[in-house]
Amino acid sequence: MSSAEDEAGPSGASPPPTEAPPTEAASTQRPKRRRRRAARPSAQNVIPPVQPANAENQQREKHLELRSHKRTIKVDERIEGRLIKLGLSHIMKVKHVNIDMPLLKAMVEFWRPETHTFHFPVGEMTVTLQDVAFLYGLRSTGIPVRSNTRGPWEEKIRANLYPHEDLGEWHRERSSREGNVVVGNNIKLKWLRQNCGVAPQADAPGEELDRYTRAVALELFGTFMFPDISQNSVPAYFLELVSGNLNEVPDFNWGGATLACLYRALDRASMHFKVVTGPWMLLLFWAWSYLPVCRPEVAPIGGLGQPNLDSCVPYGRKWGEARSFSRSQHRGAVENARDYLAVLNVEDVN
Repeated sequence: MSSAEDEAGPSGASPPPTEAPPTEAASTQRPKRRRRRAARPSAQNVIPPVQPANAENQQREKHLELRSHKRTIKVDERIEGRLIKLGLSHIMKVKHVNIDMPLLKAMVEFWRPETHTFHFPVGEMTVTLQDVAFLYGLRSTGIPVRSNTRGPWEEKIRANLYPHEDLGEWHRERSSREGNVVVGNNIKLKWLRQNCGVAPQADAPGEELDRYTRAVALELFGTFMFPDISQNSVPAYFLELVSGNLNEVPDFNWGGATLACLYRALDRASMHFKVVTGPWMLLLFWAWSYLPVCRPEVAPIGGLGQPNLDSCVPYGRKWGEARSFSRSQHRGAVENARDYLAVLNVEDVN
């Protein structure tokens, strides 16, 4: 084919013979088509992919301490109705378990504070309000849990917990001496258990049962839901939330507050805090519920999925029964748990 045919226009006609064919220099002046390149994302908006174990993670794991608390006050069945009114009856049915610290420490390495999610190879996962209701039986609607009340606490404790003159060595600003009732703005759990955590007599009046109910609730706040880093006290302002007539206590959003406490604990653990306290048992139950390889085998229990919500037990109760870790692959070591989470497949999540 001739060069004239090569230069044919859209109609197929050749250019006029009087026109000289374009020279090489002229052809270079034609605009070149440029490929559109995808815009590069900003470096500050990029979340790095899951990284394998490295020296920094191993060094952090050696110094990170995750503290967990145990609830010891036995709940008398006579206050069941009061706990239902407070929205705390279901979580009382959850049993304490020993925390699998190697697994939780490995999970902290996959936590991203900017999204409040775990960045696993299969995608992002996180604990939700639905999980808190499912595992702990706490409501996720209602009034936010907060209090602007500050000390002094002596009159409030006398009115709602311990109506006796003998309060022992009352208050120390910083000291944690044995006889103190309040340290800073926290009520000592040991004092609470010894003086307010004993079930009243069979013929006890309603006011005494109310005080006992508040002691049970305060210990729950300081252990399962909003544990304090001191490991032996509970913030005194929680007493204000359950003071007065228990039938008139508002419906607080206990589930949302517990989830916020867990998020804050995970944020601090991922930001190289050495000692972090939080509702770690909730996170452990969540991991066992969604990651089959890490979960233990448990004995079957009754009461799950009952149509009557008052008699139904939360799913977290399941993990408090007899357990066997024959299927666990991390073998109690942070390195093994980290390696397992780093290669997590879709089939490993349910």
